Amino acid sequence: MHQHLASLFPVAIVGNKFIFTNTKAMAKIYADALYNRNYGFGCRIKKSLVFGNETLTITPYGAPQGHWIDQTLDYASNTRMWEWIRYTATGRFLKILLRQIRDV
Repeated sequence: MHQHLASLFPVAIVGNKFIFTNTKAMAKIYADALYNRNYGFGCRIKKSLVFGNETLTITPYGAPQGHWIDQTLDYASNTRMWEWIRYTATGRFLKILLRQIRDV
């Protein structure tokens, strides 16, 4: 994998499996198909940056249990509004602020 890192593109993390493909275009096609297939079936789907590419994390058992603030942050991180602001200055500020609140 290390020798071919430039030719591997992450698609998703499902359970304990990391799914890669060899082109960015196919990564988008696979990610869209996985998202459409699993959305609404009780799966928790989260988008994040992995190796500089947007990647899905699919948890088949729904939202994680835990402290109310963690559940709220988890829900908010999957909204369209967060997708719009997550890589802006406002999004970076909110990440720092929310980490401080969670650590109190």
